[in-house]
Amino acid sequence: MSRLLAIVVTMLTVALALPAVAAPAHYFVISEAADGTLSVVSHQYVNLDAVPDALTPDALGSRQDSYLDVVVRDKSGNDVVFSSVASSSAWLRGEFHGSDDHIDGHHLPLAERHYVVRLAVEPGRVLQLRSRRMASTQALTGASQSIEIDLDTPSSALSTSSTVAPAALPAGSATGYLAQTGNPANRLDLLIVAEGYTAAQQAQFVLDATALANGMLGISPYSDFRQLINVQWLFVPSNQSGADKPTCAETPGSTVVVVDTAFDGTFCTSGIRRLVTVSSSKVLTAAANAPDWDKILVLVNDSEYGGSGGTLGVGTTHSAAVQIMQHEFGHSFTKLADEYETAYPGFPACSDLSAPGNCEVNVSNQTDRALLKWSGWVDAATAIPTTAALADALGAGLWQGARYLTTGMYRQCYNGIMRALGRPFCRVDGEAFVKKLYGPGWGVPSTGVSLIEPGAIPTGATVNATGGSILSFRALLAGSVAAGGLTATWLVDGSVIRVDSAVHGSVVRFNYTVPASGTHSVELRVTDSTPLTLARPQSSRIWTVQPGSNTLGVSIRGTGSGSVASNPVGITCGSTCTLAFASPTSVTLTATPAAGSVFVGWLGACIGTGVCTVTAGTATMVTATFAPTTLALRLDVDGNGAYRAATDGVLAVRYLLGHSSSALVAAAVGNAATRSTPTLVTQYLDTLAPLLDVDGNGVIEAQYDGVIVLRYLLGLRGNALTANALGPGATRLSASAVEAAILPMVP
Repeated sequence: MSRLLAIVVTMLTVALALPAVAAPAHYFVISEAADGTLSVVSHQYVNLDAVPDALTPDALGSRQDSYLDVVVRDKSGNDVVFSSVASSSAWLRGEFHGSDDHIDGHHLPLAERHYVVRLAVEPGRVLQLRSRRMASTQALTGASQSIEIDLDTPSSALSTSSTVAPAALPAGSATGYLAQTGNPANRLDLLIVAEGYTAAQQAQFVLDATALANGMLGISPYSDFRQLINVQWLFVPSNQSGADKPTCAETPGSTVVVVDTAFDGTFCTSGIRRLVTVSSSKVLTAAANAPDWDKILVLVNDSEYGGSGGTLGVGTTHSAAVQIMQHEFGHSFTKLADEYETAYPGFPACSDLSAPGNCEVNVSNQTDRALLKWSGWVDAATAIPTTAALADALGAGLWQGARYLTTGMYRQCYNGIMRALGRPFCRVDGEAFVKKLYGPGWGVPSTGVSLIEPGAIPTGATVNATGGSILSFRALLAGSVAAGGLTATWLVDGSVIRVDSAVHGSVVRFNYTVPASGTHSVELRVTDSTPLTLARPQSSRIWTVQPGSNTLGVSIRGTGSGSVASNPVGITCGSTCTLAFASPTSVTLTATPAAGSVFVGWLGACIGTGVCTVTAGTATMVTATFAPTTLALRLDVDGNGAYRAATDGVLAVRYLLGHSSSALVAAAVGNAATRSTPTLVTQYLDTLAPLLDVDGNGVIEAQYDGVIVLRYLLGLRGNALTANALGPGATRLSASAVEAAILPMVP
């Protein structure tokens, strides 16, 4: 036994999210004609890991984007139950490497625009869509600018003239992840779509997509926040490779190429050889097969240089095409303006003089240093306006010539990527990206990425607890990976109690002794200390604590979704998760998984998966865990298909010891692991937690459950498995009972 303990100690001292619930949803692709006429291109039922919340138009993107008003009404009373917008690009952009180091740019207004509308499936609802395109001139009566769709029979709204490929993808289609960093409900989700790859070229597409993702996210600020970006791929085979190359005035005599591809990829759009485009309606329809995307990049299987920006980012496999996509993402996501001077008559004007902040964040016609919106980035010794390059190539100043004007408009950077491809993003650009990532208006999450991951415990916003009892608060953090990049501040009634230094993937905990009387608040306030912003991003979670003499508290955890209801009534957790009683009361709790989820089990005052009957006495606590039905709940913690003590066992024990961040995964992740980051490992083990209670006492403890799991993975059975490792109150008292509990996790 001493040798075994030595092995365990050695393992423990080595350097001491991600399937989510699938919610049924509608996925519409809507076409908007130049006159505002709307039609439904396609409709599919999909399963979303994160159903979109209401969005509002992005003020900074209003000149680049266009919007549809989205309203859902209840059939019975005609009450509005949901109101939002869907966005698309108003422009097709072709911005390429120019001969003078500056961008050779082309802006083409889009006559037909396409939108995606994603909505939760709920019976008895009607969807109303309205174009904003002609609203300012009132050129039309509005009859064709709005449509109404009965969401109980959505297919009846499909346009009979639609030529879009059917919803079912051809044989050989597939999806996968290049980077799965967390739950789509708290991530920026990129989707890379294949165009011009035959069925035999899927492996080549995945390699090319990997190179694109690494290149795209290889520059700051994208590289600084890769841990908050999921990258998925969608492979749809084409009958032939490449893209069309029609006769083009810019390249007379060039070989004409016509190929049969999935999304009609072509060079020479609008007579511009390098302007490569695809059918946006077909791409958006196909993207329903990976429906949680926030932004789409289309990778065209042709080595000739080209690409485009707009609703979709498009690029070829040419090594320099990724720089087009980096620049275009600065438009489509961050809402940056161009910083070159090529004139585009008719492009909407802006002025920070008449309305401060009216222009995009990286350009301005304001020349007063004190009023300059990026003045915080300007060194005191830098002249305003600025004429010469600075020693710091990323440094901020005020250089004339930007936003398609040679005079009267100024840029924040001497020569950054919004002026010349292949250059870096400058300081103001980087800050704008971080603010957008943590801010609203671009997709799911509708309020931006939170520094506090979903699933913080306790689940409810109000907690009833007995005076004198101890409440345990716990949260998984997301954000900067740099050491000390996050600060977690715990406050009680507005006063700072403790400040913790943390990083992305850290789990922070706080124990609070409930006062005998009065209502109190416990707040977790997390700040990202990234140097890319002047104002530090911050997220907060507040719990209201109400003392009571006999209380029952329920928490929900896991990467699935579900609810817990009580009898007597009072608890309906997720919303109401605690309840106080005048005297000790017998309460029955029933866990109900949502569609696409399964109930894993109870922890605390109950164990197992059946109905939980408890007596609500002094601070009685129960935790219910839900998992996606697609998630295999195994002791293969790192997800590489193997069960090993040195990796999976160590990860489980470290988790039970409370380790997070790099201390959780260091030197404990196996080869070919699919869960290798602290966030993914923590979220997986949170979901596995009830099954880790192998001694059945309602508590998961490293010195008991962790040791038993580690011994099992080392091959020990019988008395050697459980000796001196059964926790207080264990209900599985024999080695055979413990082995039977572990066996389903190691099939």
